[in-house]
Amino acid sequence: MCQLLGVADVPMETAELHTALEFADELPWLDLEDCEQPPSCLSTIDALMMELQPVQELESQLADLQERTHAVVPKSNKLDPREEHFKELWATMAKRQFEQRQQAELENAKLREMLQDQIRAAKSLEKLLRKQNNVELKSPKAAVISGVRSLKDASALDKDYIREDLLASLESQYRQLGSVLSDPRMLPGSAPLRDIAVRSNPVTGTFVEMVDTRVLPFKIHLSAEAVWRHMASDQLARIESMHEDVVEVTQDTIQKAFFGSMDVGSARGSVRGKVVFRRFTEATRVVLVWCALADPLEIGDISMNGILMRHMGWTVLEELSGRTSATLIRSYQVATPMFLDGDVVTHAQKVGALTTFSLHAIKIRLDTDQQCIENWLLQEAMLSE
Repeated sequence: MCQLLGVADVPMETAELHTALEFADELPWLDLEDCEQPPSCLSTIDALMMELQPVQELESQLADLQERTHAVVPKSNKLDPREEHFKELWATMAKRQFEQRQQAELENAKLREMLQDQIRAAKSLEKLLRKQNNVELKSPKAAVISGVRSLKDASALDKDYIREDLLASLESQYRQLGSVLSDPRMLPGSAPLRDIAVRSNPVTGTFVEMVDTRVLPFKIHLSAEAVWRHMASDQLARIESMHEDVVEVTQDTIQKAFFGSMDVGSARGSVRGKVVFRRFTEATRVVLVWCALADPLEIGDISMNGILMRHMGWTVLEELSGRTSATLIRSYQVATPMFLDGDVVTHAQKVGALTTFSLHAIKIRLDTDQQCIENWLLQEAMLSE
């Protein structure tokens, strides 16, 4: 009780104090009128009386607070469903933060174990070097960097017109925004929703489609800044074998190159590509469009020579209706194979492997992007506090 009211704990309960006082009154030798100097127990009783007064005052304050609480709480005891939704939203974010911490602790434990192994290996190598001074050692890290460099350099994207083509696509995509948002899955009431699947139609052929709608419990200007900062960053959370180079960042445009490999199930895919982003700030919302051209080298043991993957994405951020402290984020993405030679028939096996790989890669990237954005928002919230 006292802790709730923000005061120190009281040593005794009220009933115990009354018992102590009654016992003191019954003592035959205690005569308060005849005692010029009260015995030592008198000071104890005075102390107990002093303790009793704040207890009674606190009990009175508690009763007053309880009356106020009953007056405020509606008789129906029903909570606003939207408030319940935000409680669940914060709980989900807290769960992701906890899982990320657990993952980091697990990775740290693995790194410590690897470090111990490296120390033992270094000691063994030191002994070996003493015996064989002509032994040539090659760092495993150097081999990885060498592989990444060769992956980065080998591509069909090194054409002068690729950059202009991607930038021109952004303006065209922005004009298509109304059509994108007309999809029933993109309606504001659909959040939260995530739908990722490989689809096919007679016009576009086989492609990967992604719809993702969610709510962030932060104001729109802060949420939009978090998403834009993440797009401009070269950090890929939990995708250690993928790398991004930020080529150029302006007030409304980002250009990046990416390269590396990613494990999806039992298959490892090697890819490189170029991506551009553009931001359109409107009166009531922020629109982000992006376009990427990926050059997959191989997926598993299948060479991807002669095929590219074009990604187009739209992200719209706007204030959640009736909530100035929350942001609705709606994202749509489509990834379509493109053929440098041949057609879908000659590349049927490649298309199947590439679309399946892209589907899982998009899922991984969505999760990592969401985690990075939430981390930045929570950090900003703590700094502002």
